[in-house]
Amino acid sequence: MKKILFVIGILTTSVSFCQTTVRFGVLADANYSGSGMGTIGLDAGGLIESSFNRPDSKLRLQLEARYSQINNRYEDLRIRTQQIDIPLLAKYFIFPSLSVNAGPVFNFNLSTQANGLKFYSRPIDNSNHVQTDLAAGFTYYLKHRLFIDFRYSNIFGRYEGSLNKYALQNGFQYKINTIQIGVGIRFAPIITDFIE
Repeated sequence: MKKILFVIGILTTSVSFCQTTVRFGVLADANYSGSGMGTIGLDAGGLIESSFNRPDSKLRLQLEARYSQINNRYEDLRIRTQQIDIPLLAKYFIFPSLSVNAGPVFNFNLSTQANGLKFYSRPIDNSNHVQTDLAAGFTYYLKHRLFIDFRYSNIFGRYEGSLNKYALQNGFQYKINTIQIGVGIRFAPIITDFIE
């Protein structure tokens, strides 16, 4: 976890030396997990978008912090995962109103429940509390700073330890792949000086 936070810190600090415009925003979306039968979950959080060199630069970097609740269902088995997601996305604007986005997401597992049994509520041997996934999608910008966001994310690896053992005993491997559709708003940009 310390290594991940260190990498994020280095990347965001590096951006601050070449950015000219910073935009803050909030967003919320619904997610659908492709694992098992899948059900609807919710995400919400904030974002910081940085432009390179010029406010209208086509290439931008966006850092987010989101609370995520992901629900899965395997026949009669129901699993709910709550986590903090930290996406770090590179954005390229094909048009002023449309960007394509891609980048890594660091997921910090808060808790997982399966049929009322709690996992990761305390340290478990060989459990994996931090996951990494890759997200890709696009954002369409409407008037009045509103936007619509679509993305797909695929977590690498699986949840180890008691949860995965419990899953295998019930005939499946627990992984999280999600489709997210949401809306958000960006606030007025803050112009900063270019630092060489």
